[in-house]
Amino acid sequence: MAGAYDPDVEAYLALVREAGRPAFETLSVDAARAFYRSGRDTVNLPAIDVGSVEDVCIEGRGGPIPLRLYEPPAGRREPGPAILFFHGGGWVIGDLDTHDGICRHLVALTGWPLVAVDYRLAPEHAFPAAVEDALDAHGWVVENAGRLNVRADALVLAGDSAGGCLALVAALAAPGLGRPPAAGQVLFYPVTDLRGNTGSYREVVDVPITASTMAWFAGHYLSDAAQADDWRASPLLADGLGALSPTFLAVAGHDPLRDEGLALAGRIRFEGGEVTLRHLPGQVHGYLTVGRVVSEAGRTLAAAADFLKDLAG
Repeated sequence: MAGAYDPDVEAYLALVREAGRPAFETLSVDAARAFYRSGRDTVNLPAIDVGSVEDVCIEGRGGPIPLRLYEPPAGRREPGPAILFFHGGGWVIGDLDTHDGICRHLVALTGWPLVAVDYRLAPEHAFPAAVEDALDAHGWVVENAGRLNVRADALVLAGDSAGGCLALVAALAAPGLGRPPAAGQVLFYPVTDLRGNTGSYREVVDVPITASTMAWFAGHYLSDAAQADDWRASPLLADGLGALSPTFLAVAGHDPLRDEGLALAGRIRFEGGEVTLRHLPGQVHGYLTVGRVVSEAGRTLAAAADFLKDLAG
């Protein structure tokens, strides 16, 4: 399951120790958000050029939802596939800027447009506010596919960590909402089971994201611990996983979410679905957001892009 740390991870963890990096669970929500945002110029992937970037705002059932629209460098004449991306951060931290580099790299690697969603955060907006915004943003992209020059039936739902959870929930909910099924899912170390009772929750220590960190996030996100039994918070509990379109799933070995990620892959396959699993025993949770110091971030994004291009034929 977990292996020796990859060399880049060892170097990253040494930097964390030397800098005295605080654990998120020791900070106030505002301080945690500010600290996470500070990584944009230090550890996040750099903001490479794409064709264009536009910030817009749509109206969701809970109020305005900011979106960021990315167009590929070469543009595109005919409607085609696109990515709808939800950022990670435990539903408490993170925004369009913290994941801007990841989004730009996906656009450059695929040549596809991408729509990033700045959903409402907890604790100000507890569960299921983020889910509502994810579903409303998905609905808006489907309804405005012509304006965006994309195909509603070729939309891939993607995200990391909490954003991966939202992407999976939106994919599972789409048929019941009368929307075209997602063309695929790209899930980077997603949250799939907020009950937090797996072996990896107990085993993973001495890294930036541990069981206590996840408990801090969940405590802000859920108004009641019983909400962890809701499939919209823990999509591993949902029906219909085998009916999903093909899924790319990255799982890190030194991650409290490792076992639930592997369980998701097992469930999808057992129920007849297709998963491309990138299991990285030497990696830690959140490695995409420290892509300047952990080179696996670039390799994982390139593998996800290859999966998407194969998916589109």
